[in-house]
Amino acid sequence: MKLKEQVLHVGLQQQQDSIKRLKETIKELQESANAEKGAGDEADSMREQLLADVDMYSRQLDQASAAYATLKLIDPNQAHSTVKHGALVMTDKTNVLVGVSIGKVIVEGKTFFTISTDSPLFQAMDGKKKGEIFDFREQKQTVQDVM
Repeated sequence: MKLKEQVLHVGLQQQQDSIKRLKETIKELQESANAEKGAGDEADSMREQLLADVDMYSRQLDQASAAYATLKLIDPNQAHSTVKHGALVMTDKTNVLVGVSIGKVIVEGKTFFTISTDSPLFQAMDGKKKGEIFDFREQKQTVQDVM
């Protein structure tokens, strides 16, 4: 399996795991809210808090699902010669997969950060080729490889 394919695979798996955990949490909270019996301010307050938590986790689930869908659109076999959406980029300071921000992915003992095209790091390296230098947070970085 190619490096880009591995990074994408691990990122997708992490998102699937996150989606599964969020669904389980929502189900548990919903069940707790439904089980909260009794009348009175205390029971009503507890139900309201549980339902507010369900709403919060539902929004997180929507975001995680959207991130997963965006990652699925990246073709791991498409080679890139410049930094753009879908590229795996190695610099002398960091490694990134450009697509959607889901955090870090570890493959073969190396850390890769998944970033969106809205991120300041992407904005600094957008369009660069192997060997080119860019500034990010007052530090120069060299693009070592683009896949």
